[in-house]
Amino acid sequence: MSMTVALFGKTLLRRIIVQDAAITASTLDVLSYAHSYTITSSLASTFSVVGMVAQAICLGSLDLRTPAIAVAVASACYLFGDYFFTIKWGSNGAAAATALATIASTTVLLSANYRRLSNNKSPTQLNYPTRNRFFQLFQLAGPFFFNVRKNCRL
Repeated sequence: MSMTVALFGKTLLRRIIVQDAAITASTLDVLSYAHSYTITSSLASTFSVVGMVAQAICLGSLDLRTPAIAVAVASACYLFGDYFFTIKWGSNGAAAATALATIASTTVLLSANYRRLSNNKSPTQLNYPTRNRFFQLFQLAGPFFFNVRKNCRL
């Protein structure tokens, strides 16, 4: 992702920003700042995806406390980083603060999942529904499923 943004980001941003307008010096300045911000932000994209998966594991195992702690840590890191990094580096500092918050929250989520797995606690427990529950679910969702399937040609 970072490589794609670094190689093609400026061209894509130019098409988004400029479109029909003429390219001026101020537009090129904005384009330069936007491109550097995008590159800095994209460096944390892997952590963002891993964090979403780790959060899904926590929520799937009914652990609501860890995602709340991760949001609090991310907020604190973002406020701290935004205050100090933006003063020093401008828009790149704002992107660095966002990346720092993403990495910190992902670390919290991964450490909680690692502790859960190292204690031999299964992150999720698969329970099959009883026959009655299955038919209740089918009565509720069945018409929606068949209506969507009928209208969507795959």
